[in-house]
Amino acid sequence: MVLNFCDLANITVNKNCVWLGTLAVTSRGLVEKDFEQIGEFLHHAIQITLSIQKEFGKLKKDFNKGLMNNKEIEQLKADVEKFSDMFDMPGFSLAI
Repeated sequence: MVLNFCDLANITVNKNCVWLGTLAVTSRGLVEKDFEQIGEFLHHAIQITLSIQKEFGKLKKDFNKGLMNNKEIEQLKADVEKFSDMFDMPGFSLAI
């Protein structure tokens, strides 16, 4: 459920708990201190997930109800987007 939740907050992870796309973010110029912020985002995502489970239940159908119009998810998404906008995407240019 955390993986699906992270997608809603524009955090891309995979099922391998050791590898969280280190190459993807270092290629964008992130350094060690930036990984601390990423860790905070992941921690916040887990905390929100636990809160939803507590309020709505752990079954997927119940958990999904807690995702609808969730202000905490929207705020985390906005924070992630603001943070990620500080780093260029290799090979991608907004210049026309």
